[in-house]
Amino acid sequence: MRKKIILLTSLLTILLLAGCAAEQPSTKPTAPQQKDTTVKVETKTQPQTQPQTQAQVETKEEIIKETPPEPEPTVTVEPPTQLPSRVEELITKAKTKVNSYKYLMKAPPENRFLDTYFVKGDKIKIKIYEGNAYILGKYYDTIYLDKSAKTATARCEDERRCISRGEDYTKKVFNVEYDEYITKTPMEWLKEITNAKVIGPHVVNGVSTLKIKTTKPGQIIEMWLHTTYGIPIKIEITESGKTTETYEFADTTFNNFKDADVTPAFTTEQN
Repeated sequence: MRKKIILLTSLLTILLLAGCAAEQPSTKPTAPQQKDTTVKVETKTQPQTQPQTQAQVETKEEIIKETPPEPEPTVTVEPPTQLPSRVEELITKAKTKVNSYKYLMKAPPENRFLDTYFVKGDKIKIKIYEGNAYILGKYYDTIYLDKSAKTATARCEDERRCISRGEDYTKKVFNVEYDEYITKTPMEWLKEITNAKVIGPHVVNGVSTLKIKTTKPGQIIEMWLHTTYGIPIKIEITESGKTTETYEFADTTFNNFKDADVTPAFTTEQN
């Protein structure tokens, strides 16, 4: 009986040991499984973060590539200022009412009333101021200008000075320089007005005018416009706060001249 008890005890011991041995393999795979899971998590995390960083870089590069360059600074050109209605009215008068005119001009550098101008279309006749001294045969008192052809000729037309001792110099033609005698006419001054400010009515040399102020780069130009015929009869140019040039047109006469009054009556040999 005692032997049976010992034998049973031994069997139970063996069974217990066998059970422990059987449990150990089931616990060992658990650790590697956790380890593998950790590795897998790390492996999944790495590929997810890397593409996001690369995508961000590519996006930044695309933004830089697609961003247009900054435009160069541009100069704003202001549209021409609309002229006041009173100025427009006077300019229209000059264009429609004046077909020929005469004036005595005062201009730099002499700044005295010297020469008289007759204007019709592109033709201008200038009666030169007669000085006391002159040389017979070399003296002329009238200039004829053709603005379209840019030519100039001179004549001696005053018989008191051009005919003497049987010599008639009224038939003589002198060549002169076109640029020496051509000047800007009142009508040409008027055509240059692109902006204006009305100052008010003024009387100049007994003529009723409207004074206006116009500007050019670096210049302020004041004009006194004839209220009946529109053309300027006085002009002052100011630069850097100082009046630099003054022009005046006096003894004005309008619409009394024909083509024959501004062209020479004949052509003959030239010196």
